[in-house]
Amino acid sequence: MDQINEIADEDDKKETVSHMKNAAISDDFEQLPVDENVTLHCKVEVFSLSAIDTQHNNFTAAMYIQIRSKELRLASMDSLSVEILNLQSTDRQQSFTSRGDDGTVEKHIIIYGVWAAHFDLKAFPADVQTLEVRLECWNYKINKAYRL
Repeated sequence: MDQINEIADEDDKKETVSHMKNAAISDDFEQLPVDENVTLHCKVEVFSLSAIDTQHNNFTAAMYIQIRSKELRLASMDSLSVEILNLQSTDRQQSFTSRGDDGTVEKHIIIYGVWAAHFDLKAFPADVQTLEVRLECWNYKINKAYRL
């Protein structure tokens, strides 16, 4: 987390990842069926160089994924797999898991160098009904989130 300190948008405004982490997830969710083999598919395209990759000291495209659930234990969320398919650029990733004050478990994934990606979320328990996913590309917001 300390390695990723800031991002910059085209207006040269800066936000911290912790600010993005604490941002509320939109109430506009797409309802998805839940069964044992449910997989969430989403295609995201990034159109501009917008994030500061402090680990590699350069500007790069980046996608931010936030996954939340009140029903998953921290260890279960930590082991949640995110499979990135068809990357058109590099596939450097960083992720961390945290627990909010209200007991919500969150997983945050930052993928650097992504111009377009089709990814699947897999391997979470079938009894989880409230998995929430937020997608953001820095400098290009994805106005869609998914709730199972």
